[in-house]
Amino acid sequence: PDDVEIPSTLDGPLQGAVEDLVAQHLAALQGKDVDHAAVVVIEVATGAIRAWVGSGDLGADDGHVDGAKAMRSPGSTLKPFLYGLAFEAGGTPADLLADIPKAYRTSHGTWTPSNYSGRFHGPVRAREALACSFNVPAVVLLEQVGVSTLSDRLEVIGLGPPERPAHYGLGLILGDVEVSLDKLTNAYAGLARGGVLLPTRTLERDPAGEGTRFLQPQAAWWVTDILSDPVARLQAFGRYGPLERGYPVAAKTGTSTGFRDNWTVGYTTDWAVGVWVGNFDGRPMGDVSGVTGAGPLWASVMDRVTGGVSAPFPETLAASRTPICALSGLAAGPSCPISVEEWLTDPPRGCDWHTPTCDIAWPSEYAAWAAESGPSSGCTRDGAVAIASPGPGATFYIDPRLPAERQRVPLRANAPAGASEAQWRVDGALIGSVGRPFEVLWRPATSGMHRVELEVDGRAAVPVQVWIGGTENEVD
Repeated sequence: PDDVEIPSTLDGPLQGAVEDLVAQHLAALQGKDVDHAAVVVIEVATGAIRAWVGSGDLGADDGHVDGAKAMRSPGSTLKPFLYGLAFEAGGTPADLLADIPKAYRTSHGTWTPSNYSGRFHGPVRAREALACSFNVPAVVLLEQVGVSTLSDRLEVIGLGPPERPAHYGLGLILGDVEVSLDKLTNAYAGLARGGVLLPTRTLERDPAGEGTRFLQPQAAWWVTDILSDPVARLQAFGRYGPLERGYPVAAKTGTSTGFRDNWTVGYTTDWAVGVWVGNFDGRPMGDVSGVTGAGPLWASVMDRVTGGVSAPFPETLAASRTPICALSGLAAGPSCPISVEEWLTDPPRGCDWHTPTCDIAWPSEYAAWAAESGPSSGCTRDGAVAIASPGPGATFYIDPRLPAERQRVPLRANAPAGASEAQWRVDGALIGSVGRPFEVLWRPATSGMHRVELEVDGRAAVPVQVWIGGTENEVD
């Protein structure tokens, strides 16, 4: 009969709000050669789809394409699943990955992967490598884990490549396969559940499906902890961008080669939201990346879904916070100038990179990189002072779509006990005179290279140079 109703899982008011947000965002991207966007919102507890926008303009010539089901290059959005596999196999967020030039022989010749910024970072802990979406460490990690292992796990979560793993090789982790937004968002919902995949539901009458565990709880939690850590991604994304919402939320961006697709996918304990922005005909966008194209729309949808409130992610029970050397990832010792805390299951061996003479004993694989662009020791003993953050050569990006006050770079100092006042200067101009903890927030006004200087009670630190880029150089 004509009056039969089949209730869907879509939330009517939320669906309308998301459609409005998509239209507003596409209007804001005018001039960037962006025609389409898609959004999927999944309720984590049930797998129910609460909002689905497949096209931002149904009236366009190709507006009836469903962007939520279209197969597109995922860019960097598969990296969390690779790191999860590494953690499941015994790795930790403190493990070092070599971000240095390395050539691989392929059937098409020699391939030397590079990072989005074009820079190499030397030894990088897994936490920063994933949070900052560095490409080279991901390739190194995939070589360790194995392409077939990752391919098999992606198959379990509905993202399996159609070709045999050898067809993609190590490029699999950089977006050489195609996925759909609905499947990708559901895989991230699985991370929100601690590594359990549920089938999505589109009808209220359908019962919730059986869950399939695809990642061990501790490995999934470590991935979540990294993706929700704004400090870990500071080197690449800066602070207070669209991924940082003021409530607990994990997020990852992705940009395909040639700016043809960009993505932001993330989750809270209750909601998973995925956004794709691009053109259905595969036409490149105008230098629009995941953090500038999909990111702001994702932030708006996530804010609308959560109401700006979210519960903290539950912590793992099998690990404890351990002080480690920020450079080596080993247990911090008396000669280590900067230490951070990391979740570890077993205490690591003591750091042997930093010596009492303030030199760095670089492992042989980093010697060439260190000689060309490695950091100084940052020694703070014997009354010396040092710039703790940003590190030498750090890169930050300005997004003109975001308020300037939300795009500030923290300047942090290491200083001996008893020090009282620090003076920070950028390009010779005084930024601030502060007491402990000697931290100021610098708001870059121009792009390019800048010199950061520090004096504590008249004692000068070794200056560092940082690069401020615009949206045309955004990370993915």
